[in-house]
Amino acid sequence: MPRVFFIGAIVLGLRMLGTAPWLQRVGVVLLPLTLLGTATLVAGAFFPLLALSTLGYELWVGAVAWHWLRSSR
Repeated sequence: MPRVFFIGAIVLGLRMLGTAPWLQRVGVVLLPLTLLGTATLVAGAFFPLLALSTLGYELWVGAVAWHWLRSSR
């Protein structure tokens, strides 16, 4: 669940600044995937969603970091 709040906060911040629309869209797509991935606690059949959302989250955080490093120059 903390991942949902982290992604949501970053997406809201990007929207307020009006930067990186592709990072905003990917973040919005990751939100429901992350929520569905938490259903793994209820049923093990949701594990592929958990794995996919975890991979997407890690790649998205890396892309956000890369974007911020490149835009601060």
